[in-house]
Amino acid sequence: RRFILDAVHSGARVIDLGGGTGFGSQIAAGRARSVLLVDSDPRSVSIARSVCPANVEVREGDAFAELSHAAEPFDVALLLHFLEHVDDPRAFLAKLRPKCRRIVVEVPDFRSDPLNQLRLAEGLPCYSDADHVSEFSSARIHDCLVSSGWTVIRMMNTDGVILAIAEHVGSGTVQ
Repeated sequence: RRFILDAVHSGARVIDLGGGTGFGSQIAAGRARSVLLVDSDPRSVSIARSVCPANVEVREGDAFAELSHAAEPFDVALLLHFLEHVDDPRAFLAKLRPKCRRIVVEVPDFRSDPLNQLRLAEGLPCYSDADHVSEFSSARIHDCLVSSGWTVIRMMNTDGVILAIAEHVGSGTVQ
């Protein structure tokens, strides 16, 4: 909650990619001028529509397609439990740069599950569900962000997740 509020300035335009039932959007909506939540799951979209405030527009669809159609960049993109579902997170983050100025990332911490080391040793997949295609440690998410042109402003591990706020290099300071 605090991490999102630290990243979203008053009057910001926010996009919540893969926003699910709207948890992140609801937090951002308290500060943002507008929030666009995009998720591909019809049930999540239905729930989000019923719980999100009026300044949150909820759309069912493909997150990057929505970004591609945006007339101007968003101030902040929320990627809360989103990147682990992306085949090539580094390429996605690079494509995201011209579409927003700041990102808030939350991904599961691969190292928080002690069974992952055993799974690796046995040659078994470590993903927590069929939709997870990427795993992250603090070093890997930091490398993905930096190598795709983002400057990491803040990063922390807590409760089995890694949180990061990053800004686009050359985007100037975002308030």
